[in-house]
Amino acid sequence: MIYIYTTAIDITTNSVINWLNYYEAPFTRINDVTDFYQLFINWNNTPKRDVHWFWKWNHPAKFTSGEALISDLQNHLNSALKEEYRTIFHLHFNNIHTVVNHPKHIGLDKFSQLMAAQKCGLKIPDTLITSSKGELQQFALKYDNIITKNFSASLTIASEGEIYKTYTSILNAEKIRKLPDSFFPSLFQQYIDKKFEIRVIYIGGKIYSCALLASNNIVDVRQSNQQTPIRILPYKIPENIELQIRAFMSITNLQLGSIDLIYNQQDEYYFLEINPSGQFLGYSTECNYCVEKEVANYLIQRSYE
Repeated sequence: MIYIYTTAIDITTNSVINWLNYYEAPFTRINDVTDFYQLFINWNNTPKRDVHWFWKWNHPAKFTSGEALISDLQNHLNSALKEEYRTIFHLHFNNIHTVVNHPKHIGLDKFSQLMAAQKCGLKIPDTLITSSKGELQQFALKYDNIITKNFSASLTIASEGEIYKTYTSILNAEKIRKLPDSFFPSLFQQYIDKKFEIRVIYIGGKIYSCALLASNNIVDVRQSNQQTPIRILPYKIPENIELQIRAFMSITNLQLGSIDLIYNQQDEYYFLEINPSGQFLGYSTECNYCVEKEVANYLIQRSYE
């Protein structure tokens, strides 16, 4: 049996499931915490040789007791139930024989990703983590431009009918000047002047790459739109970079993921980050890779181990 941890609206999951249905492979789709609880009805009798793919998952933000409680007591109970949930969640995955992208590995922060990539021989941008305006100003003097980004996954907030997202952004001297002397610890990097970006899709040792060609030099390709479109083309990265990526995936204990690289003006490849749950369907379609079929085949293969 293949278990897929995802969300009800994820179209990438749908595309993989289409191939599982084609191959008549048994699977269970787990869309939310209610589905997750159902796994525990016969938990002690669950076969340990199933494969569980942790893809997209929204941990519950709030638990309720079902009883009317005073606010302070409800808050304490919510915290206690969250801790109980986390314990059960990790106990569940520690009891499974085969997990594709184990939850304890997919949350690797971006700085730790960079250190792992560098250990494998990949070039990385010069990086600073600081809460000091003075230290940041000294760092900025070394480069024409610097950027700032999240430590962890990008944030998306829906509020009053609007969607707000965090993106990688250029930080110029004027913005730095307006910062307080001390601020929340943040991640800064040298800006790499790129020819183009590369999305690398990794599936159990197989690599599919595509070049992202922007009409102008936008900093974050996720901000592309009709005014700033990007072209997505099949691309072959050098063999030595492929070997370094495989080594990186091995030491980070990830089996699937989408890696972002930059190809700079000096014809060098730079590692930026990996998203273990990075969407691949659009890239697969544009490059005719049929990655969703490869993911389905990989899950089926792992279910027989």
